[in-house]
Amino acid sequence: GAEVVVTGRDEARLAAAVRTVAGGRGRVTGEVLDLCALASVRACAARLGAFDVVVLNAGTNANVPTAEHADMPGCSLVFGVNFVAQWLLLKLLTLRPGARVVCLSSVSHHSADAATFGTLRADYAESKLAMILLARAISRGDFGAGLVGVAVNPGAVDSQIWRHVWFPVSALFAGFSRLAFLSSDEGSATSVFAAAAPAADVARTADGLPAYLAPFWQPRRGPGRSAFEYLSVFVGARPAFARLPRDERAAADRLWAACARLVGAM
Repeated sequence: GAEVVVTGRDEARLAAAVRTVAGGRGRVTGEVLDLCALASVRACAARLGAFDVVVLNAGTNANVPTAEHADMPGCSLVFGVNFVAQWLLLKLLTLRPGARVVCLSSVSHHSADAATFGTLRADYAESKLAMILLARAISRGDFGAGLVGVAVNPGAVDSQIWRHVWFPVSALFAGFSRLAFLSSDEGSATSVFAAAAPAADVARTADGLPAYLAPFWQPRRGPGRSAFEYLSVFVGARPAFARLPRDERAAADRLWAACARLVGAM
């Protein structure tokens, strides 16, 4: 019964996605959004109404970590697309009271260096740690009272995010991913749960914030448990271990300041 808005930068692929999601019976519309262009982000936000749920799931892994985002000098393309442009979109959107924001992270956040936020050295891992910090800040009330942020790991999914894997490795990788990785439906499990599950079913951490969710079984305690986020038994959506900076609040403040500097006047 929800009204769904799908975004994409290619109009033909966007139209195809809308048809797939709608299935001939849903209320689904499409809006053009190019996260490589801040003007597109602002224009898209201006066209949209108020939301009960926002899923920030756009991402690229371009294998070119030093490439600059065209509209953000000094910021890598990957970090700009995967986080900064979506942070800007979120800041510009209207959210209804109690709205949920689902932030797509990744197992790669475990290797991130928060000190590089907003620079050419910030790449995929840093963008995914930033998503966890964003979700937690939303739930603390830093982006408005009553909002809920949930960070999720979709798992290793057989999708187009791997299209930049270098040849000739790409051919071998494609075969491996078809056999070992999750399908797109399985990869959406954590996002759908975070967006639609009753509030009582969303697990909380010791600090009272919604838990980071992953699609694989993993031990609840012990060293090496994050390794089970790469490949394990698919279980849908369950709480997982998020590796946070020791100075989480300070790191988050540096992140917001870097984002504000990169996007300029909102």
